Amino acid sequence: MTDQDMDHIDKAVRNRNRWVLIGLAAMFMVPVMVAIYLNSNLTEWRPGSLNVRGTLIEPVVPIVSAVSLKDAPWQEDRWSMLVDASKGCNTACQDAMSSVDQVHHALGRLTSKIQRVVLVESEQLIDSPEGYVRLSAAGLLDQLLSIEHQNAAVYLIDPFGNLMMRYDQGFDPTGLRKDLQRLLKHDFE
Repeated sequence: MTDQDMDHIDKAVRNRNRWVLIGLAAMFMVPVMVAIYLNSNLTEWRPGSLNVRGTLIEPVVPIVSAVSLKDAPWQEDRWSMLVDASKGCNTACQDAMSSVDQVHHALGRLTSKIQRVVLVESEQLIDSPEGYVRLSAAGLLDQLLSIEHQNAAVYLIDPFGNLMMRYDQGFDPTGLRKDLQRLLKHDFE
């Protein structure tokens, strides 16, 4: 073989190696670039499903204005599961409390970030079950009525005092637990 033939083979090998390198770089860089583009404000694309089990209340309803701060038990940087017993604690209310208790115990080490609250009218003499914070606020009841909550049994309140999600009567406690685990996973410490 002559030097000219070796030069020609070296150029072919070099070009093939360059294309392999460019292909490898593209294989790793293109998905990153697509993710950056989809996450930017240049596109309106969002994932199709949020996969939440409760009903998201949009826009969130700030309930701090309906309840004085000294009566607002969720001001302790905790998420709250609020059981609506404002119409009396019938079997649906008792089922909701039982489900909330199951979820609370199932959360294990995360229970310190969650509290259980029972909402009653001020003149009701319902006993607060063990582990529940009793809350009576007529202003909060008015806000709940304004968001069409006829079938709601449990509300989820974020640490900032915003009513953000509701679960209707007969809800699946597993769904509430999964939603709370996802929220607490991304919760601020």
